[in-house]
Amino acid sequence: MKYAYGTLLRFIDLGLLLLMAFLAVAGLGDTFQAPLSGMQSGGAGAGSAFRILLDGSGRFEVAGLPEGSAVCRPEGTLALAACMRRLAPSNYVVAPSGSATVQHVVDVLDVCKRERSACALASGAEEAHDE
Repeated sequence: MKYAYGTLLRFIDLGLLLLMAFLAVAGLGDTFQAPLSGMQSGGAGAGSAFRILLDGSGRFEVAGLPEGSAVCRPEGTLALAACMRRLAPSNYVVAPSGSATVQHVVDVLDVCKRERSACALASGAEEAHDE
């Protein structure tokens, strides 16, 4: 009987080692993939595009694209919604800064959804910082 338990324990150890090796190689980091197809849709306001710059303090800056002139600087999501209503249905690129959290980005995307505006995340950090 001792021989059977010894072999079973070796197989369990081998299985655990293989599992640990797989987890080490798998790269299970936190990633967020957002579709950027929202900017491609046509409809009302398809010619007007704006960038929403956000930082970690709850302040936003809505700037026109491509020139980058600031249209409004709302503080909070309610003021951002009012600014978006004033700009009519438009396309927006959400560009978070380094101090913005995922929750801030989700809050902005919720406002976009409520206002029925096409919003997409900036494809890279260079889009968030060019002026």
